[in-house]
Amino acid sequence: MVGGLAALLAAGIGCRSDFSTPDDALRRRVLEQDQQIATLQTDLTLRKRQIAGLQAELAVYAAGDHPTTALPEGVEVPRFAGLEADSYSGLADDDGDGLPEVVRLFVDPVDQLGRMLPVAGTLTARVVRLGEQEPGTVVAEQRYEPPAWDGQYRDGFTGPYYVVEVPLPDEVRPSLAGRRNGELVVRVELEQVGTGVSWGLTKPL
Repeated sequence: MVGGLAALLAAGIGCRSDFSTPDDALRRRVLEQDQQIATLQTDLTLRKRQIAGLQAELAVYAAGDHPTTALPEGVEVPRFAGLEADSYSGLADDDGDGLPEVVRLFVDPVDQLGRMLPVAGTLTARVVRLGEQEPGTVVAEQRYEPPAWDGQYRDGFTGPYYVVEVPLPDEVRPSLAGRRNGELVVRVELEQVGTGVSWGLTKPL
C-alpha cells in the first residue's frame, strides 16, 4: 500500500515536472507577443500623429490660408546648432573584467537656445590616440546612418538623449584598464539630413 502510494506521488510529481516546461515556454511566447503588440501599437500611434500633422498642414493650404514666414517678436524656429555629451559619457566595462570594451556617449543635439533637439542625420564617432602631430591615430570608429541613428534615441527619467557606442579593439583595451588616458579622445560629428549642417564635439577619455 505504501509502495503504491509512493509510486502515485512520484508519478504525480513527474507529471507536474513534465507540464511545467511547456507552460513556461507558453508564458514566454505570450510575453514576447505582448511586447511585440505594444511596440506595434506605439508605432501605430506615432504614425497616426504624423498623418494627422500632415493632414492639418494640407487643410491650411487647401483653405488658402498660407502661413507667412514672419514670426512674432522673440520667437525663433528651433535649428540644429550644436552637439553636447553629458558627464557620464566615457569608457565602459560592461562585463566586469577590468578592461573597457566600449566608449559610450550620451549625446544631445541642441538648438540655438541650448535645448535638446531630435535631429535626423548621420553620426560618425572616432576614438583617436593623440600624438605629437594632429589629427592623431584613429583606433576605433563607429558610423550611424540615419535609420540607425534614429534607433539610438532614448527617453529616460532625465529626459531625451541619444546613445553612441564605439566598440574598442582588443589591443587598445589593456592600456585603458583602471585609469583615464588623456592621450585618447573621442571625436563625434553629426550631419543633419536635408540641410547638410554639421556639428561635432571632442571628449577626452
